[in-house]
Amino acid sequence: MIQSLLIIILIWIVILLSQDVYTQGEEQDDDLVVTDYTQTENDQTYVVLTDAIEKNSHIVSQPLQKTSFAKINYAYGLVIDSAELLNSKTELKNVTNKKNALDQKINESEKHYKMLVELNQDNKNVSDLVVQEKEIEIKNLKFDRQLTQNQIEALFNNINQNWGNEFVSLLKNQNSNKLRCLFQNACRLAKVTFDSFLNKDLNLKKIFVSSFNNNEEYSEALYISHSPVADPTIQGYSYFYLINNIKYALGTKIKASVNQSVDDENHLFIPNEAVIWSNGKAWVYTREINQPKFIRQSLSDAHEIENGFIINEGDFKEGQLIVIDGSQLLLSEEFKYQIKNENED
Repeated sequence: MIQSLLIIILIWIVILLSQDVYTQGEEQDDDLVVTDYTQTENDQTYVVLTDAIEKNSHIVSQPLQKTSFAKINYAYGLVIDSAELLNSKTELKNVTNKKNALDQKINESEKHYKMLVELNQDNKNVSDLVVQEKEIEIKNLKFDRQLTQNQIEALFNNINQNWGNEFVSLLKNQNSNKLRCLFQNACRLAKVTFDSFLNKDLNLKKIFVSSFNNNEEYSEALYISHSPVADPTIQGYSYFYLINNIKYALGTKIKASVNQSVDDENHLFIPNEAVIWSNGKAWVYTREINQPKFIRQSLSDAHEIENGFIINEGDFKEGQLIVIDGSQLLLSEEFKYQIKNENED
């Protein structure tokens, strides 16, 4: 009897414990139930909240305002080694001197040849063999002169191909002031690449450059010419400049700034507080005026400044509400339901 009674008591205990576990499981399932605040309309996802949730979540919005700004155009480049150019100048000078010497020698030989011909015709005072030898000598001299002329043209073609026609003209003018400082090691040569969308009206004749390691010290750089060889690492147009500062070592990466230009177009200002980043892109959330309905929009073609972004008025309008506090919370709500719940498998 005692054993039977103990068995019955144990069975009741097991039943009671099972009911507690089942009840706790239901309570846990209830805790997992969350609300989806997203809606999809015309393939666009919105986050729709109530006024109370917006207030309790401390989501703050403010209207976009028009602005104008003075834009600084930046470009990037490299202090390049001008040894090839200097070697070409030295070689060009040597070959030109050789050609000039041959021209002088040919001129003298032709005068001598003319005299020999006259003597040969005057009772054969000079033999025909001597006249023929002088003819051969003149032909050889002219052949050598043609070789030197070909060398000069090849040097100019090489300079034109790698440096541009402006450098050819500067090297032909031995008294050029532009390259004199370079040959005297009093300046540096740099190749600067500007974005292909750069305003064509900007004055690129004089810019200011600084090294990446010292953004505060700028040096004046004077324009030489357009570079016929593009920089494979930067998309855009490359130009040669002379930097009036020999502190820049060869191979130094530099940043250039063009004179400021005031942009008169209609622009809108977006503060940094409103910007969130996702998949490597900058986004903001805009809010409908009459209800807390939010949509994420990309900041395409935005100009970044110190405290935010400047955008052209187009996809965004003046007075449109953007979220300046709580954007990260909205981003979490938008993407939370795109992740499959593993407990449903």
